[in-house]
Amino acid sequence: MQFIKTNELALQSIYRELEAAPVGAVVTIEKNKKYSPKQRGALHVWCGMLADTLNECGRYRVILSPINRREIECPWSLNTVKEDIYKPVLNALSGKDSTEDQTSAEPSDVALVISKHFADTGIVCPSWPSNQG
Repeated sequence: MQFIKTNELALQSIYRELEAAPVGAVVTIEKNKKYSPKQRGALHVWCGMLADTLNECGRYRVILSPINRREIECPWSLNTVKEDIYKPVLNALSGKDSTEDQTSAEPSDVALVISKHFADTGIVCPSWPSNQG
């Protein structure tokens, strides 16, 4: 019995659909997949782990106090890492403002850039979460 690779099966399916398409039909092929719910969950876990890492290293966020307009240090959270670190890097790399618009390859690209930046400051970022053994 011969096993066919997943990519070969996908190509065979595409060829069948193209053959069945009417003459003159416009075909659009998307190169990059949208990121999955599992990747969304991994992003949230990673942002939370990065927040913990930054807080443990004493690298707090500096914000302007709404009370007296002085700088104050605040701890990082999952949401502040996502909004203040992850999304600006995503935007710089891809021009995208929302994580919902990412392709499946972009989360690891963004995390790599962030990890390299922090490595230059002596902070080791957590590895991207994986549900594989």
